[in-house]
Amino acid sequence: MRQKLFGKLLSATALCLAFVACSGPMDESIFTRLSPDDVAKMETKVSDFYYFYEKTQAMTREAGQFEMFYRQITYKQLYDYQKKYYENSVFEDQCREKAKTEFLREYDRRYRNAVEQEKRKWGEYVRNNDPAQFLRIEAVTSILERGAASYPQFYFNVSEPKGAVSSADIFYDAVKKGAKTSEDWGEATLSEIKSCNAPRTAWHFSDFDDAHFWDTHMMLIEVRKVVLEDGRVFSLAELSHVPASVRLYYQNPGPETEAGIIRELINPNFLSQDEAVEQRYQDMLKEKDPLCYEFLKNYGSAAF
Repeated sequence: MRQKLFGKLLSATALCLAFVACSGPMDESIFTRLSPDDVAKMETKVSDFYYFYEKTQAMTREAGQFEMFYRQITYKQLYDYQKKYYENSVFEDQCREKAKTEFLREYDRRYRNAVEQEKRKWGEYVRNNDPAQFLRIEAVTSILERGAASYPQFYFNVSEPKGAVSSADIFYDAVKKGAKTSEDWGEATLSEIKSCNAPRTAWHFSDFDDAHFWDTHMMLIEVRKVVLEDGRVFSLAELSHVPASVRLYYQNPGPETEAGIIRELINPNFLSQDEAVEQRYQDMLKEKDPLCYEFLKNYGSAAF
């Protein structure tokens, strides 16, 4: 018993000595204004102290009405937190790598098979019912030189890979490269498209005099409906019940659009990898010092 008490006294003494050794401006509340002499003294010990101090003062001015809540934070506490965690790229990389590993493990366990099944199911449905599979139209573009003018012109190569098509609803437009749709579609029948099949029968845009038009534009073609000679009809309207997230995914496959499929069809609260990693990183930052984290999150922007 006496030995345990002696050990506690030694520990308390060591704690007091450590406190004395560490006491000074760094142990003051961040809401305490330091004298110019103290700031100069700390600058000789901590090379970036002046910059840190000015930022901290800017934040405390912004957080003035909540001083009682944040007053217990000391300069040392905030400085150490920022250096070790909040502004530490090594710590951030470690956290993000750990969070990514956790995400992928959970994704494999709960979602991978389910989302692949949804993609296969709807992908097969779209492939089997998309009217574009029955009528493939490729635009061939060039420039029509007429006197001093240069007009963008185009004609079409048409194929019917799954059997003869009797009629179709076809829309086309010249759009900026990379565009997915148009707000000013032109409409043509199948016979009109088939008759525009060579340079001598090409159509052109008389409103544009631009020799470099096709450097920045492309022809976008949308087959919205086909009627086969055997009477079968395939229409984009029949694909309207395909989930929006699935349609978006097949327009632009990637992790974010795949996450959209999971949110719509499997788990509405699902976070994508980027979202999950960011949330986990923020949680790990907060775990190190909740009060400093909240202070910097709420008022860090006031320092810039």
